[in-house]
Amino acid sequence: MAITGSSAADELGDTTEASLNNRGNNTGGWRSARLIIGVEMAERFAYFGISSNLIMYLTGPLGESTATAAANVNAWIGTVSFMPLLGGFICKR
Repeated sequence: MAITGSSAADELGDTTEASLNNRGNNTGGWRSARLIIGVEMAERFAYFGISSNLIMYLTGPLGESTATAAANVNAWIGTVSFMPLLGGFICKR
């Protein structure tokens, strides 16, 4: 099956930096990359902010022992690390 009349490059134009949506407008590129980088930075700040203070919160206001607090923090870190895999599996479907 050959394309007749015009080549695929002529129809798509300059789409090396972005992709086309259903209306033919450019989407993606550095504008989307900045959003993704910003969201990832916010996620990292939230993760390390919570993980650094979690044992102090569990042992102080909640009154847990240090061993129980450490076990709960390890469970939290394991759950947070596993969630992207679960999200990827759900998105694949």
